[in-house]
Amino acid sequence: MRQYELEGVVLKRNKINDSDCYLSIFTRQRGRVEVFARGANHPKNALNIGSSPFSYGLYQVSGNKLQLRSVMVLDSFYDLRKDFSVMLMASFFSRSYIYLFQENQTSVAAFELLVNSLSVLKKYPMFMDKLLVYFLANLIEILGIMPDLDCVNLEGPGYQLLVETGEVVEGGSEAEVLVLWREANRLKMSTFLNLNLDDELVKRAPGLMEQFIYTHLGANIPALHKEMEEYL
Repeated sequence: MRQYELEGVVLKRNKINDSDCYLSIFTRQRGRVEVFARGANHPKNALNIGSSPFSYGLYQVSGNKLQLRSVMVLDSFYDLRKDFSVMLMASFFSRSYIYLFQENQTSVAAFELLVNSLSVLKKYPMFMDKLLVYFLANLIEILGIMPDLDCVNLEGPGYQLLVETGEVVEGGSEAEVLVLWREANRLKMSTFLNLNLDDELVKRAPGLMEQFIYTHLGANIPALHKEMEEYL
Protein backbone atom coordinates (compact mmCIF):
# COMPACT_ATOMS: atom_id res chain seq x y z
CA MET A 1 0.00 0.00 0.00
CA ARG A 2 1.45 3.35 -1.06
CA GLN A 3 2.56 5.68 1.70
CA TYR A 4 2.94 9.42 1.46
CA GLU A 5 4.10 12.20 3.72
CA LEU A 6 2.07 15.04 5.18
CA GLU A 7 3.57 17.99 7.04
CA GLY A 8 1.11 18.86 9.75
CA VAL A 9 0.11 20.02 13.22
CA VAL A 10 -2.13 17.92 15.47
CA LEU A 11 -5.26 19.89 16.30
CA LYS A 12 -6.98 17.27 18.43
CA ARG A 13 -6.66 13.65 19.53
CA ASN A 14 -9.86 11.62 19.84
CA LYS A 15 -9.45 8.46 21.90
CA ILE A 16 -11.19 5.39 20.46
CA ASN A 17 -10.09 2.87 23.10
CA ASP A 18 -7.13 2.30 25.40
CA SER A 19 -4.90 1.64 22.41
CA ASP A 20 -6.08 3.57 19.36
CA CYS A 21 -7.09 7.11 18.48
CA TYR A 22 -8.01 9.42 15.65
CA LEU A 23 -5.90 12.51 15.06
CA SER A 24 -7.26 15.67 13.52
CA ILE A 25 -4.23 17.12 11.74
CA PHE A 26 -3.97 20.36 9.78
CA THR A 27 -1.54 19.73 6.95
CA ARG A 28 0.28 21.82 4.40
CA GLN A 29 -0.67 19.51 1.53
CA ARG A 30 -4.30 18.60 2.24
CA GLY A 31 -5.65 20.95 4.88
CA ARG A 32 -7.48 19.27 7.76
CA VAL A 33 -7.42 15.47 7.69
CA GLU A 34 -8.56 12.74 10.08
CA VAL A 35 -5.93 10.04 10.61
CA PHE A 36 -6.30 6.69 12.39
CA ALA A 37 -3.35 6.04 14.71
CA ARG A 38 -3.23 2.41 15.83
CA GLY A 39 -1.59 1.97 19.22
CA ALA A 40 -0.77 5.68 19.57
CA ASN A 41 -2.34 5.92 23.04
CA HIS A 42 0.41 3.71 24.49
CA PRO A 43 3.32 5.82 25.80
CA LYS A 44 5.89 3.34 24.46
CA ASN A 45 4.36 3.17 20.98
CA ALA A 46 6.47 4.89 18.32
CA LEU A 47 3.45 6.88 17.13
CA ASN A 48 2.69 8.31 20.58
CA ILE A 49 5.34 11.02 20.43
CA GLY A 50 3.65 12.72 17.48
CA SER A 51 0.06 12.24 18.58
CA SER A 52 -0.33 14.95 21.20
CA PRO A 53 -2.14 18.21 20.42
CA PHE A 54 0.17 20.90 18.96
CA SER A 55 2.71 18.31 17.77
CA TYR A 56 4.24 19.44 14.49
CA GLY A 57 5.91 16.91 12.25
CA LEU A 58 6.10 14.82 9.11
CA TYR A 59 3.39 12.16 9.13
CA GLN A 60 3.67 9.06 6.94
CA VAL A 61 0.15 7.86 6.14
CA SER A 62 -1.41 5.28 3.85
CA GLY A 63 -4.81 4.25 2.51
CA ASN A 64 -7.90 6.13 1.42
CA LYS A 65 -9.01 6.26 5.06
CA LEU A 66 -5.71 7.59 6.28
CA GLN A 67 -3.76 5.45 8.73
CA LEU A 68 -0.65 6.72 10.45
CA ARG A 69 2.43 4.59 9.79
CA SER A 70 5.23 6.70 11.23
CA VAL A 71 5.98 10.22 12.35
CA MET A 72 9.04 12.44 12.58
CA VAL A 73 8.42 15.22 15.08
CA LEU A 74 9.81 18.60 14.08
CA ASP A 75 8.57 20.35 17.24
CA SER A 76 6.42 18.86 19.98
CA PHE A 77 5.65 22.35 21.32
CA TYR A 78 5.88 20.76 24.76
CA ASP A 79 6.71 24.11 26.38
CA LEU A 80 3.23 25.37 25.54
CA ARG A 81 1.92 23.06 28.26
CA LYS A 82 4.05 24.56 31.03
CA ASP A 83 1.90 27.68 31.44
CA PHE A 84 -1.86 27.12 31.63
CA SER A 85 -2.83 30.41 29.98
CA VAL A 86 -0.38 29.79 27.14
CA MET A 87 -1.72 26.26 26.67
CA LEU A 88 -5.27 27.63 26.49
CA MET A 89 -4.26 30.13 23.81
CA ALA A 90 -2.60 27.37 21.79
CA SER A 91 -5.79 25.33 22.19
CA PHE A 92 -7.83 28.27 20.92
CA PHE A 93 -5.63 28.50 17.82
CA SER A 94 -5.89 24.79 17.06
CA ARG A 95 -9.59 24.36 17.87
CA SER A 96 -10.54 27.37 15.76
CA TYR A 97 -9.19 25.48 12.73
CA ILE A 98 -11.55 22.60 13.48
CA TYR A 99 -14.42 25.10 13.50
CA LEU A 100 -13.35 26.98 10.38
CA PHE A 101 -11.88 24.46 7.93
CA GLN A 102 -13.64 21.52 6.34
CA GLU A 103 -11.75 18.27 5.76
CA ASN A 104 -9.37 18.51 2.79
CA GLN A 105 -9.82 22.29 2.55
CA THR A 106 -6.26 23.20 1.67
CA SER A 107 -4.67 26.51 2.64
CA VAL A 108 -0.91 26.86 2.80
CA ALA A 109 -1.33 30.37 4.24
CA ALA A 110 -3.50 29.02 7.07
CA PHE A 111 -1.01 26.24 7.75
CA GLU A 112 1.90 28.68 7.97
CA LEU A 113 -0.11 31.05 10.18
CA LEU A 114 -0.79 28.22 12.63
CA VAL A 115 2.80 26.98 12.77
CA ASN A 116 4.22 30.50 13.09
CA SER A 117 1.70 31.43 15.79
CA LEU A 118 2.53 28.36 17.88
CA SER A 119 6.26 29.02 17.43
CA VAL A 120 5.97 32.63 18.60
CA LEU A 121 3.69 31.65 21.48
CA LYS A 122 6.30 29.13 22.61
CA LYS A 123 9.23 31.57 22.43
CA TYR A 124 7.54 34.84 23.40
CA PRO A 125 4.49 34.15 25.58
CA MET A 126 4.55 37.78 26.76
CA PHE A 127 3.20 38.73 23.30
CA MET A 128 0.19 36.43 23.68
CA ASP A 129 -2.51 39.11 23.55
CA LYS A 130 -1.06 40.89 20.52
CA LEU A 131 -0.50 37.53 18.84
CA LEU A 132 -4.21 36.77 19.18
CA VAL A 133 -5.06 40.00 17.34
CA TYR A 134 -2.60 39.17 14.58
CA PHE A 135 -3.83 35.59 14.33
CA LEU A 136 -7.51 36.56 14.00
CA ALA A 137 -6.89 39.42 11.58
CA ASN A 138 -4.88 37.26 9.22
CA LEU A 139 -7.20 34.29 9.58
CA ILE A 140 -10.10 36.48 8.46
CA GLU A 141 -8.14 37.53 5.39
CA ILE A 142 -7.22 33.92 4.59
CA LEU A 143 -10.88 32.91 4.89
CA GLY A 144 -11.80 35.52 2.28
CA ILE A 145 -14.11 37.66 4.40
CA MET A 146 -11.83 40.63 5.11
CA PRO A 147 -13.76 43.94 5.32
CA ASP A 148 -12.40 47.01 3.53
CA LEU A 149 -10.75 49.10 6.24
CA ASP A 150 -8.84 51.51 4.00
CA CYS A 151 -11.16 54.44 4.73
CA VAL A 152 -10.57 54.37 8.47
CA ASN A 153 -8.32 56.99 10.03
CA LEU A 154 -7.92 58.34 13.52
CA GLU A 155 -8.47 61.96 12.45
CA GLY A 156 -11.91 61.32 10.99
CA PRO A 157 -15.39 61.60 12.50
CA GLY A 158 -15.26 58.17 14.10
CA TYR A 159 -16.07 54.85 12.47
CA GLN A 160 -17.84 51.61 13.14
CA LEU A 161 -18.00 48.27 11.38
CA LEU A 162 -21.45 46.98 10.46
CA VAL A 163 -20.75 43.36 11.26
CA GLU A 164 -23.66 41.96 9.25
CA THR A 165 -22.63 43.62 5.97
CA GLY A 166 -18.90 44.13 6.49
CA GLU A 167 -19.33 47.82 5.67
CA VAL A 168 -17.43 50.54 7.53
CA VAL A 169 -19.49 53.67 8.18
CA GLU A 170 -18.86 57.01 9.82
CA GLY A 171 -19.90 57.51 13.41
CA GLY A 172 -19.05 55.24 16.29
CA SER A 173 -16.08 54.54 18.50
CA GLU A 174 -14.32 51.66 16.74
CA ALA A 175 -11.77 53.62 14.71
CA GLU A 176 -8.80 52.63 16.89
CA VAL A 177 -9.77 48.96 16.84
CA LEU A 178 -10.26 48.99 13.06
CA VAL A 179 -6.88 50.68 12.50
CA LEU A 180 -5.26 48.06 14.74
CA TRP A 181 -6.98 45.30 12.72
CA ARG A 182 -5.71 46.86 9.48
CA GLU A 183 -2.16 47.11 10.79
CA ALA A 184 -2.22 43.46 11.84
CA ASN A 185 -2.99 42.57 8.22
CA ARG A 186 -0.42 44.87 6.67
CA LEU A 187 2.60 44.24 8.88
CA LYS A 188 4.82 41.23 9.32
CA MET A 189 4.16 39.30 12.50
CA SER A 190 7.42 40.33 14.16
CA THR A 191 6.87 44.01 13.35
CA PHE A 192 3.31 44.00 14.67
CA LEU A 193 4.22 42.21 17.89
CA ASN A 194 6.90 44.78 18.64
CA LEU A 195 4.57 47.77 18.28
CA ASN A 196 3.89 49.77 21.44
CA LEU A 197 0.13 49.24 21.67
CA ASP A 198 -2.50 50.22 24.21
CA ASP A 199 -3.33 47.17 26.33
CA GLU A 200 -7.04 47.97 26.51
CA LEU A 201 -7.22 48.31 22.72
CA VAL A 202 -5.47 44.96 22.26
CA LYS A 203 -7.99 43.35 24.61
CA ARG A 204 -10.98 44.88 22.75
CA ALA A 205 -10.03 43.96 19.20
CA PRO A 206 -10.50 40.15 19.30
CA GLY A 207 -14.15 40.43 20.32
CA LEU A 208 -15.06 42.38 17.18
CA MET A 209 -13.12 40.04 14.91
CA GLU A 210 -14.55 36.90 16.47
CA GLN A 211 -18.09 38.23 16.14
CA PHE A 212 -17.36 39.07 12.50
CA ILE A 213 -16.27 35.48 11.85
CA TYR A 214 -19.35 34.12 13.61
CA THR A 215 -21.70 36.35 11.63
CA HIS A 216 -20.21 35.56 8.22
CA LEU A 217 -19.22 31.90 8.60
CA GLY A 218 -21.43 30.61 11.41
CA ALA A 219 -18.46 29.32 13.41
CA ASN A 220 -19.03 30.22 17.05
CA ILE A 221 -15.53 31.46 17.75
CA PRO A 222 -16.79 33.89 20.45
CA ALA A 223 -18.12 30.93 22.46
CA LEU A 224 -14.83 29.10 21.98
CA HIS A 225 -12.91 32.11 23.31
CA LYS A 226 -15.33 32.48 26.24
CA GLU A 227 -14.86 28.82 27.10
CA MET A 228 -11.10 29.35 27.13
CA GLU A 229 -11.37 32.37 29.43
CA GLU A 230 -13.61 30.51 31.88
CA TYR A 231 -10.70 28.21 32.70
CA LEU A 232 -8.54 31.13 33.82
